[in-house]
Amino acid sequence: MNKRGLSAIVATLLIVLITIAAVLLVWNVVKKNLEQSSAGLSKADCVKIDLNIDKCNSTNGNVILSYNAGSVSKLVVTVENSTTTGVKSLTGTDLPILGSKKAITPIPTISAATKASVTAFLTGSNGEEIACGLIDEQACS
Repeated sequence: MNKRGLSAIVATLLIVLITIAAVLLVWNVVKKNLEQSSAGLSKADCVKIDLNIDKCNSTNGNVILSYNAGSVSKLVVTVENSTTTGVKSLTGTDLPILGSKKAITPIPTISAATKASVTAFLTGSNGEEIACGLIDEQACS
C-alpha cells in the first residue's frame, strides 16, 4: 500500500475542512455587523439634514427655522443673551414639517437675544438616539 497517496488525501481533506470553518467564522462576524448597522443609524445620516436658522429676532428671541431635508426626531433650539440662555426641545408635532418654515419661541422668552443655535437628533428603528450636534448657529438681529 502506498502511504504517500493516503497522506496527500488526508492533508487535502484537512485543508478543505479548515477553509470551510474559516469561511463560516468570517460569515458569522460579517452577518452580525450587517444586522447591527441596518437596525441603527450612524453619524453619516446627520449629513443629510438640511436645517437652517432663517432669522433670530433680537428683541424677543423668536427663531424661524427652515427644514428642507433629513429625518429628524428631535430638535433643541437655544437662544441666549449676555446673561440668560433659553432652551426649547421640539419633538413630534412640534417639529417643522419637511420643506417648510417654523417659528419657535424659546422658554423662557429671551429679550435682547444675541445668538441662536439648533441641535438635531435622529432615532433609529431600534430606538437608539444619535445627537448630530450643532446644525446651525446665527447671531440675532
